[in-house]
Amino acid sequence: MSKVRGDSEVSVFGNTVRHARWPSVWARDVLSFHADEKQIELLDSDELDQLVVWSRQTGKTETAAALVSHYAIHNEDTLTIITSATQRQGTIVTARIQADLRLATGELALWQKGKEYEVEERDILGNVRIVRISVMSLTLSNGSSVIAIPPSPDSARGYAPNMVLIDEAARTRDALWHAVSPMRAARRVRLIAMTTASAMEGWFYDLWQHDPDVAKSEYVAADCSRINADFLAKEKRRLPEFIYLAEYENKWFLPEDRALDPELIRDMFSEDVQPMFDAPSIRPQRPSYMSDEVQPL
Repeated sequence: MSKVRGDSEVSVFGNTVRHARWPSVWARDVLSFHADEKQIELLDSDELDQLVVWSRQTGKTETAAALVSHYAIHNEDTLTIITSATQRQGTIVTARIQADLRLATGELALWQKGKEYEVEERDILGNVRIVRISVMSLTLSNGSSVIAIPPSPDSARGYAPNMVLIDEAARTRDALWHAVSPMRAARRVRLIAMTTASAMEGWFYDLWQHDPDVAKSEYVAADCSRINADFLAKEKRRLPEFIYLAEYENKWFLPEDRALDPELIRDMFSEDVQPMFDAPSIRPQRPSYMSDEVQPL
């Protein structure tokens, strides 16, 4: 559906009707984010359930941050939940959202790493202000909040959000989706699940292939003017074919194409999984096969 944007008055921090209706125009005027055609399509979409499969470096995080920031500023008393395949990635998305909101609201906040603190309220032309901020969350003076939660099912319970953003969705566990989806049972909750292509398995792939009630957005690297064609040619030579096709051409691959299961790899580095026995010691008090103290036979 084509949409026509008028050129009514623009106030840099103002809550004009045009800015409220068109996130892409607001992002351009307020954030200096000049979105490309595909980004504008996602920003200005009003689809309730949106699945996004975009190549690497096509601007997923930048677009998602602008979209969430616009929603929080222009809608009172809302809650947006952010999650991802890893907590680190969720933090990256949240940091970009916070940067956009500080720019949009005119807030100048001094960071205290790992601490939550009150921000001095500054009324910029009567605009919405940031009143509370931490590494994983923030609250605006209009009552809206953005919270990043860890990628675990237990962390996803107990919230009643208005918007849910899942980053690297194809790499999140089914159990996380099973906990997130019921959040939308009693209210109209917008879902945006975005990812690069991955293995042909899991909840996102099932929805992408078989659910007729979701809107789909695709963006391949070759169609993005910011990605150099010569670079893509080098990547195609250097990477395994199935990796290149997934990362840059949105091609899904069979699970057996992977050397190791990603969930198994995550568990290897999880503090929740306890070792079955102690590792050999190399301390002087305790000989081991890793120590020179073991006498040769």
